[in-house]
Amino acid sequence: MGNLRYLGSGLIAACLCSSALAAPALRADDTAASGASNPSGVKPLPAESRPNIVYILLDDAGFSDLGSFGSEVNTPNLDRLAAQGLRYNNFHTRAICSPSRAALLTGRNSHSVGMGNLTNVVTDAPGKRGEISYDSTTVAEVLQSAGYATFAIGKWHLAPLSGSHSPAQKSQWPLQRGFDQYYGFLGGMTDQFHPDLTQDNTAIDPPGRSDYHLTEDLVDRGIAYIKRAQALDGKRPFFLYFATGAAHAPHQAPREYIEKYIPVYAKGWDAIRQQRFERQKKLGVVPAAAVLPPRNPDVKAWRELGSDEQKVAVRLQAAYAGFIEHTDAQIGRLLSYLEESGLRENTLIVVASDNGASPEAKSREPTARL
Repeated sequence: MGNLRYLGSGLIAACLCSSALAAPALRADDTAASGASNPSGVKPLPAESRPNIVYILLDDAGFSDLGSFGSEVNTPNLDRLAAQGLRYNNFHTRAICSPSRAALLTGRNSHSVGMGNLTNVVTDAPGKRGEISYDSTTVAEVLQSAGYATFAIGKWHLAPLSGSHSPAQKSQWPLQRGFDQYYGFLGGMTDQFHPDLTQDNTAIDPPGRSDYHLTEDLVDRGIAYIKRAQALDGKRPFFLYFATGAAHAPHQAPREYIEKYIPVYAKGWDAIRQQRFERQKKLGVVPAAAVLPPRNPDVKAWRELGSDEQKVAVRLQAAYAGFIEHTDAQIGRLLSYLEESGLRENTLIVVASDNGASPEAKSREPTARL
């Protein structure tokens, strides 16, 4: 399947393209920081040299949360991508949502584009304006100018909340930053069963189906966008930015995805941590001579928890794992569509997490944080 890259250290990415379009190989310590040029005057490239591009951005997924990085969580579709190429284990990220997303979409340091903190935190400091500055071009704007159809689905979190519901303050919404169409949620998180949805520049009600889940809806919408673009012009390349709600809170997935992990996590998080580390050594994600670092002192040893605390902790971990597996299954549907439609060989796929695992559950008293 051509050239594939997998990058990690709180952020995991994969690239897939046909061998004719393969980029030079990257070193394991390469970072994502590079300058972005102004799209003014950009001319469309010949069709044969323009691969389709898909960004799949996970949210708050930890370094070892995928099977290809040592996890016990079932992620066959992402693991299949990893098996087709290289995995990288040193990638720089900002550790919080908005700055990491701004850096990914512009290729520049988040402070230099005005997003030094969450878009919710707005100051008069030039590096912390809570939005991407207009002299900073997004990859969508560059590709749109080069003749690509551009679509965004899922989480945005790059527009100040003060403007989220004002028709006059949509300058930082996806359609104003290079995307032809958008379907998803503008804030940092949303209920996966009853989400706050926006389509293009308009807030809409979520579907009222009893079996509804946002990630499934997003993949349906992404496939529909690609199908329509291909029907209008099969030679026009597309860029799909797919930002999932997983694995950010709230951790919500169909019950069957969660229940299967209850017995898995009954062994306790200390055992899980050790097992992941040993699998990472076997996979080559970490050196064979690596030593497991000291455990987090803010988290109790599993044996120190009472039986009720353990039951709650098991349930929380199962919900998290189930959310990731369910998301992997939906990513699998997107990959299957690309394969069945003959698009995959000419598609560059990037899979990443905006930052590492979220630290909110590090309290010494886990039941106090429910």
